[in-house]
Amino acid sequence: MARHPRTILVAPGRWALLGHTPALWRDTLDFLRSLPETGRIVRVGLGRLPVHFLTCPDLSTRSW
Repeated sequence: MARHPRTILVAPGRWALLGHTPALWRDTLDFLRSLPETGRIVRVGLGRLPVHFLTCPDLSTRSW
């Protein structure tokens, strides 16, 4: 089994206080499709609420 860094990366384009909400409003599908370029686990800010996205199918089977 390959080892992966434990660092959770933050999606680019975060705004102060608003987080990634403006990017999601502008083009939701394009924003979500860009997340795998950032990393396997990506933190997205919805306002001040952090949300973690799993961008690899193999992680979703092991997340529970």
